[in-house]
Amino acid sequence: MFANGSYAKVWEIKRIEEKYSDIRISTSKKKDDGSYEEDFGGFVRMVGKAHKAMDFINEKDKFKIVSCGVESHYDKEKKVKYTNFIIFDAEPAEPKEEEPIQGSDENPFI
Repeated sequence: MFANGSYAKVWEIKRIEEKYSDIRISTSKKKDDGSYEEDFGGFVRMVGKAHKAMDFINEKDKFKIVSCGVESHYDKEKKVKYTNFIIFDAEPAEPKEEEPIQGSDENPFI
């Protein structure tokens, strides 16, 4: 489900401007038989803290939606209603391991 506290998987990243990114994600739910089915899929806009988190989130990564919202507006000229999914804050699902430090205690520069 696309909601605060949910986890999502990133399928595509489009860095539009310095202020936001548009990404294609999916969320899924576990069925009674133990398998999973997608319950949300599409593009969302990452703004604010979520956009900054994109420095640490790559395609195929999972992340936690900390704060999100949905808005819609109607374009009278085109006679089309648009729905926008926005994530305000996100964090990686699992902290990434730091690079191993090369060298040894005797000579840390090797």
